[in-house]
Amino acid sequence: GMIDTTDILIKQPLRHLAAYTNRKSTTSVKIQGVCDSRKCFLDISAGWPGSMHDARIYGMSSLSGAINEK
Repeated sequence: GMIDTTDILIKQPLRHLAAYTNRKSTTSVKIQGVCDSRKCFLDISAGWPGSMHDARIYGMSSLSGAINEK
């Protein structure tokens, strides 16, 4: 399996520009996806600001909460 994020480019927002400006200086939202060894999605978390670090997205996702409960 695997876990990763990707950036989806968006138009420059009127508010909170810095939050949506990613490390490549483009504006985006991030999507985190988790797949199993058969390439089937187990979890998708979308809409995170482009400047947010992948580890923080994972920590704030429902997947992290579910794993920490076990």
